[in-house]
Amino acid sequence: MFDKNIDNKKLEKVLNCLNLNDLIAEVGIHTNYTKRFDENGVEFSGGEEQKLAIARALYKDSKIFIFDEPTATIDPLAEYDLFKNIYELSKQDKTIIFISHRMGSTFHSDKTLVLNKGKIVENDNYKNLMNKFVP
Repeated sequence: MFDKNIDNKKLEKVLNCLNLNDLIAEVGIHTNYTKRFDENGVEFSGGEEQKLAIARALYKDSKIFIFDEPTATIDPLAEYDLFKNIYELSKQDKTIIFISHRMGSTFHSDKTLVLNKGKIVENDNYKNLMNKFVP
């Protein structure tokens, strides 16, 4: 899943953030996070694969993350939890940019930009945008 020089505490935090600990335990990879999943013949759903890809990205000490449709195959409830947990990470001096067609994805965002034909047509937070467009 990751390289061989991993920080287990940091990895546990990322896995907790994405609710992946149960999945990892389910496939029998408790402590050997360096083991490749395909060695066990493990298959993941599209949503699980997306979460694992996000985990790989978040494990790195980047200051800026850009996610393009990171939850396209994740159900809405899991998406809400995912964004809520990632928002907590953004409080740690990180900039996280999400590109999404789902307005609900922006619920925890500090700022939401709405684009139409490549131009910014709205720039506000989720609550204000919802008040403006949803009666």
